[in-house]
Amino acid sequence: MNIAMSKDGTTITYDKIGKGPALVLVTGAFGYRKFPAQVQLAQLLADHFTVYSL
Repeated sequence: MNIAMSKDGTTITYDKIGKGPALVLVTGAFGYRKFPAQVQLAQLLADHFTVYSL
C-alpha cells in the first residue's frame, strides 16, 4: 500500500504493481481496490503495465 496526499489534504491510498506504461484502475461505486476481482485484474495487467489500483 502506498499513500499520496492531495492538494486539499485528502489521503489517497493505492497499490502499485508491474512494469511498463502507467495504467490507473479506479473501482466503481461500492468498490474497493482489494476486492478479489480487482486484485486479479491488476495482476493480469501487471505483465504489460505499471498498474496503480485505487
